[in-house]
Amino acid sequence: MQAFTQAIFTRLNGTTYVPGGGTGLAISNAFRTSVGARIRLLVAPSNSALPLATYSIDQPTTEHFFGGSRKQTATFTVSIFDKAESGADAMLGYEAQLFALFDNTELTISGHSRGYSRSLNRGAPELEGEYLRCDSRFEIMAFSS
Repeated sequence: MQAFTQAIFTRLNGTTYVPGGGTGLAISNAFRTSVGARIRLLVAPSNSALPLATYSIDQPTTEHFFGGSRKQTATFTVSIFDKAESGADAMLGYEAQLFALFDNTELTISGHSRGYSRSLNRGAPELEGEYLRCDSRFEIMAFSS
């Protein structure tokens, strides 16, 4: 599970690569910039500046195949929080940036020959008192030979 958590953290906080041209073209991480690099595992400190994001991951399941190969799969959720006054349009913009990071994307997952993520459920802004919240769910898969 640590390898999955690290892969998600790296994608949320690191540089994104656009496929093509050998190693790909490095671009800045728009999602990280939009939330001011306030991305935390499970919970954010109280009185944190907004917007911010938290993420959590479920326990992976493992499938074993003939020849010793295996596939591990887990789901994870990224929650985005912002002030209600920022509006739903801003929240939808953050979610679109998050979706671009993880939908149908290859990931580097240590201890595995290849990794992949895809969107399971795109979040919609929900009003919680004076805050907006948007929860998006993804699946992460890792393959080993």
